[in-house]
Amino acid sequence: MRRHQNAGTQPFLAMPVFQNWDVVAEAWYFACRSGEIGVGAVKAMNLCGQHVALYRGEDGAVRALDGFCPHMGTDLGIGTVKGDRIACFFHHWEFDGTGACRHIPCGEPTPPNACLQPYATAENSARSGVPGAGGGVSAAGFRGLGG
Repeated sequence: MRRHQNAGTQPFLAMPVFQNWDVVAEAWYFACRSGEIGVGAVKAMNLCGQHVALYRGEDGAVRALDGFCPHMGTDLGIGTVKGDRIACFFHHWEFDGTGACRHIPCGEPTPPNACLQPYATAENSARSGVPGAGGGVSAAGFRGLGG
């Protein structure tokens, strides 16, 4: 929500964090129900203004990365899962859960700057979450929310 949204019902208060949607609090954010991301599935979403791609590898772990391929900017939400990596739909570059590019189909070495921002993930009961503001919040805080 920005200042101009819901102006009639949500008065803007000049506080550095509260009601300031340009500030992402250091906390866990609900991303989706765990069942929405089956093994081998990809789900793209906007979390706190960031386009993020969540996917579940063959090992069953949910991973979250920046949502756009650094090569040509393709939305990774339309990519495919290969093992525990996500592959870009366009040129099939593969990225692991740390955001590192691990495979380029043409066989050339991966450029050192071909990487994505990874985000920590945690699952609690039937929910998946992603931390904001650098991810300094313990996963125990998300798991402790009950569910």
